[in-house]
Amino acid sequence: MAALVLLTAREKVSLEDLMFKLNQTNKSRFRNDCIKPLMVLDYLQYTQADRPNSGKQKYILTPKGRALIEDEKTF
Repeated sequence: MAALVLLTAREKVSLEDLMFKLNQTNKSRFRNDCIKPLMVLDYLQYTQADRPNSGKQKYILTPKGRALIEDEKTF
């Protein structure tokens, strides 16, 4: 599932859109099990880092995340 999140987050994407595209229904579980670990590993970041709880918050790949998905050997 993490790979699909990374592939989807090449452009700015909201949590709700990610959940819809990956057929997830539990926001807390999805955020804790998938989004937060990717952020800790520095593959994913907030678009509004100074406002992490904003209702308009979206996610996007970091340069490290972009390099990961562009490396053909990874997938």
